[in-house]
Amino acid sequence: MTTSRAWAFVTGTALAALIVGCEKPPPPPPPDGASGVRGVCLLPAEPAGADGEVPERRRWADVQVVATRTNISSRAPEWDRKDRTTADASGAYQLALNPGPHSIWVQDPARLKDMAISPLFAQVEGGSFTEFVTDYDQIRMTNVRAK
Repeated sequence: MTTSRAWAFVTGTALAALIVGCEKPPPPPPPDGASGVRGVCLLPAEPAGADGEVPERRRWADVQVVATRTNISSRAPEWDRKDRTTADASGAYQLALNPGPHSIWVQDPARLKDMAISPLFAQVEGGSFTEFVTDYDQIRMTNVRAK
């Protein structure tokens, strides 16, 4: 084999190994329903009435709850995966997730228009659900509307 052919062979082999090494691994299986997050979403607190009593908090129905994996490489197959569910009429939700770290946030275009939401973080353990209360008054949000 001549030097140029040998060099081409070595370069081609190295390039093929590099390309194969850069492929993302296959995605993980979908959540099996044994773990995830669940909770309730609450609307803003209302002021106390004339009698000094604070009304019971109203539930945030139909808000969308979104989760993504955190602390993973952009090469990971879950990098751009978003799991979603919608809170029911009582504001309750349950979202099955694979074990691991996740960021959780809510989406409600009518109520949160032009707002950037800071997510909550959850470490989901296998075989259990992490409990959350998503309180509108506690959500850190920033208005991102162009001025």
